[in-house]
Amino acid sequence: MKNNGKGFRYRLGIDVGVASLGIAILALEDDANPSTGEPGYDILGGAVRTYPLPIGAEERRGQRGARRNTERLTRRLDRLSELLSGHGVGYPRKQATKDLLDLSPIKLRAKASREKVELPHLARALLHMARHRGSSAIREADIEQDDKEARQTAEGIKCLRREMENLDFTTYGQYLRWREKQNKPIRIDQTKMAASGDGYAFYPSREMLREEFSIIWGKQAEFHPQTLTDALRAGVEKELFFQRSITPPPPGDCPFFPNEKRLPKTSRLFQTRRIYEAVNHLRFYDKQGRLLPYTLEQRDRIVARLMAGEDLSIAEIKKEIGLSRTDKARVEESAAGPKPIKGYPFDRVLCDEVILGKRWTQLSSDKQDEILNILATEHDDSLAIEDIRHALGGDAGTAFKIVQAPLPSGYGNMGARATEMILQELKKDVVPARVAQDRAGLVHATSPDGVVYERLPYYGEILVGHTVKPMWESRYRRETDTPPNTDANEQRFGRIPNPVVHTALNQIRKVVNAVIKRYGQPETIHIELARDLNKSAEERDAITKRNEDNRKKNDAIRKELTALKVPTDRLNIQKYKLWDEQKSLCVYTGRTIELSDLYGGDADVDHILPRSKTFSDALNNKVVCCRAANADKDNRSPYEAFADNPNYNWNAILRRIPKGKEWRFKADAMDRFKDEEGFRARYGTDNSYIARVAAQYLSCLYGEPSKVVAVSSHIVGLLRAKWGLQKILGGKDDGKKARDDHRHHFIDALVAACATRSMVQRIQTEAKRCEREKLGAFVEKITPPFGDSKAFFNAARDAALNRVTVSRKADHGAGGQLHEDTLLGIVGDGPDDKGRYICRKRKKLTDYASLDALNKAKIEKTLPNLEAITVAKKDLKALKESLKNLSAQAVQELEDERQAAIEVGKKGKKITATAIYARAVRLHEAKGGKATFTLFERQKLVNIRRTPDNNRPYGGYKSGRNHRVDVYLDAKGKVKWQLISMLQANDKGFVPEATQPDHDLLWSAHKEDVLVMDNPDNLAERIRVTVAWFSEGKLVVCPITDARDAKTRKTWGEKGLSFYARHRAQRIVTDALGDITWRFPTLPNP
Repeated sequence: MKNNGKGFRYRLGIDVGVASLGIAILALEDDANPSTGEPGYDILGGAVRTYPLPIGAEERRGQRGARRNTERLTRRLDRLSELLSGHGVGYPRKQATKDLLDLSPIKLRAKASREKVELPHLARALLHMARHRGSSAIREADIEQDDKEARQTAEGIKCLRREMENLDFTTYGQYLRWREKQNKPIRIDQTKMAASGDGYAFYPSREMLREEFSIIWGKQAEFHPQTLTDALRAGVEKELFFQRSITPPPPGDCPFFPNEKRLPKTSRLFQTRRIYEAVNHLRFYDKQGRLLPYTLEQRDRIVARLMAGEDLSIAEIKKEIGLSRTDKARVEESAAGPKPIKGYPFDRVLCDEVILGKRWTQLSSDKQDEILNILATEHDDSLAIEDIRHALGGDAGTAFKIVQAPLPSGYGNMGARATEMILQELKKDVVPARVAQDRAGLVHATSPDGVVYERLPYYGEILVGHTVKPMWESRYRRETDTPPNTDANEQRFGRIPNPVVHTALNQIRKVVNAVIKRYGQPETIHIELARDLNKSAEERDAITKRNEDNRKKNDAIRKELTALKVPTDRLNIQKYKLWDEQKSLCVYTGRTIELSDLYGGDADVDHILPRSKTFSDALNNKVVCCRAANADKDNRSPYEAFADNPNYNWNAILRRIPKGKEWRFKADAMDRFKDEEGFRARYGTDNSYIARVAAQYLSCLYGEPSKVVAVSSHIVGLLRAKWGLQKILGGKDDGKKARDDHRHHFIDALVAACATRSMVQRIQTEAKRCEREKLGAFVEKITPPFGDSKAFFNAARDAALNRVTVSRKADHGAGGQLHEDTLLGIVGDGPDDKGRYICRKRKKLTDYASLDALNKAKIEKTLPNLEAITVAKKDLKALKESLKNLSAQAVQELEDERQAAIEVGKKGKKITATAIYARAVRLHEAKGGKATFTLFERQKLVNIRRTPDNNRPYGGYKSGRNHRVDVYLDAKGKVKWQLISMLQANDKGFVPEATQPDHDLLWSAHKEDVLVMDNPDNLAERIRVTVAWFSEGKLVVCPITDARDAKTRKTWGEKGLSFYARHRAQRIVTDALGDITWRFPTLPNP
């Protein structure tokens, strides 16, 4: 983008996306355009900035956490073993005798709780307890209704308690011994999520293990008083149950007084404001739609009942204030109809005779606040129970019941000072919260306050209330006094938790500040805001009717559940809806699910496409099913789990699929979700949020919001289609833009810049009163920029094709997966002359889709004649012959099934190579054939594992991600390159070839770095390309403007070094606006 220097008037248009940012600059003229009345302008140009999404971090955190847990377990066992053996109890862990290890530790735990055991046996029992210490879980009241795993764990703890009481067991070890003797599963991971047959769902809590330790130690101290002292008990208990501090989620800052924290929802002040706010928002109308009076006295009568702990439906509220059944009610500023208002929770819940009874109301206000504050701030059950027990001077049982009470969790949206100020105004008059806020004189901290910034600061300084401080900060510093290596701005101001939004706002700051540095401050900024345009009257009516129908259905379900004495929470209502939708049948088995099964633990809500892979918790991604079927399905799609499972009838499953969910049962369901649902749900939501907070952020450049014009994506789409701009990059006549060229972000930014505030307001006003077709006709009448559509189109095309620069934020960090997950076994003593090991790789028959695919699996003939390799070759040959011989039978069976389906009027299933192979595999396994086999191949491995005795390599990993390619000149001046893996980049001892003596590094190319090279399709032209990927000896680039995914974007194939040397490749560095700031040497032509 050319530099015209500062001192001229211009308007900046911005299009914000989740991984891209487009800008357009309009040079404003002093004279107004006579056709529009707006200042005239020319299109100066623009830029597009793309950046990588922060993906993969969650999975790496999970793997890292698993490794850390294993390391901590090992250290805990070592410390406990040393402590016990040092006091004459037991043995050093790594020196245990075989006879001792052969004893069942579960049997020893049960025995030690009842009678004398030898001290080594006691040590064996305690070390086993240290391995499986139970869950120190967040209390169940804090678990989200849709957090399936957490609720399953909590339910497993309850089931275990109940079962132990029924069997009269006092310790968890006794219970495990009973299961062991009954040959029932004893491993937690086999039974915590599902129970089938005669197994029980169970999961121990940390508290159970503490109780068991106390019983065991007390019993054994009777027999070994000199050894098992109180001092030793304290040390053993500390090592056994040491728990790293649970870092509670930070409450966040008050948006009105940023130096205050937000109130917890267990605050009495928060609950009082919530009730007054909800009741003040009510409005009532007669059947003709006329607004009815709503007096302060009526409001106070409703509040009185709610403050007494009652939940009030709208019908009950209307009855309380003397309205008729035909009168209507709605919530102020809400398109949806009113919901029941929940009452003041504390007296109602804690006054229950099972918990505290009348004692709660007899406590002082300070003591009540102390208990509620413990519930809000202490997220570890055991610590919360102890704190409440101490506060009440009572027993642990009462404290436990208080902790488990169904009280609200989380935090409100403001602090105590702002809450009190708003509450005072809410009490004075029947006004909504926004009016009370204004009357209280409160100003949101993100509102422009007249302070003008010359450059955009870090967003956290402006977007107070949106950011949270790092969760580790206070506890980490308090315990270690060493803060992590985190950006100073993030430590001071916090950050928005969503990593996509965080990245986008940082890129907005860099790009906008680069524009300001070059051109000065823009007169106005127009930003595309991804929000829905106001709905038409017909659409609004349809939404209202749909919401009303849903409320009626939910009310009916609540009555059913109340009659069944089932809690009427969101999860149980969802269960009922799904059960009713499925006509009470399990989708997977066809078995009838009785209501007693639905809420009695024998039925599950299953995510059709696994939530862990799709992150979709939508109702249309759920079914209710038998628990055993859910366990069989595991973390797979229905097709993967049941299509070829002999224990399930796939055709019958297809007939039972609820309407609207059919595609989720298809073979390509996961791929379809990734392509469509993933983009629409993740990208669409992030777009909307990014644009909203970006508009607030940008206002700080002016000290007031009028200089930032927010334009909805709908309006941008209407104007883009009206002016035909989508055609510039190959879009269609229907107005849909082409997304395969990054410059479409410039076009959207240009449309946003051209959409004046008056133009936006006129379209919004018209949209409120007319239907979509008429709105399109209205937009057609809007005067185009330049007063001439053709002239504007030509100017926009010229700018898009010639004056837009595309830049890419490359990631040069060395963080990421160092190698692949699977440990490959090594056969033989060492690598060959090329550094390759002979690796063993186990494969399943089900890893292949057809017999042809299986036939391609081979073991190299050049491998040495080791016994294991010879056996593997014979096994593979036998497997292939078996499946080939069974293919004819498989075809016959499939044909018979197809004909049988046709005879009853159904469509016969097509017989494909995949179906034949799957049936042949099933027949093979039914005859006792092997389901797995072993392949051997030569591979370069990293992180080699060796035996401790003779240092022989026994396993290793394939290298994971590659970090970069180093291009250098060797001692003879010849161009060479070296692929550097992520593991090598993190190895401090690794010495790259480019740094060897007499070698000269030209440049390094990371993924998404930008190169300039001769266009292979037109050698007279120099083009910019980005590095798509690289492998050993190969590098792939694509045009920098190509926005398609890696599989479909244009490339010139995998090319070697000579290709890039012939085309004079040169790495460049660009600024945020795409202008070159550094050129590395051009590769010499060989």
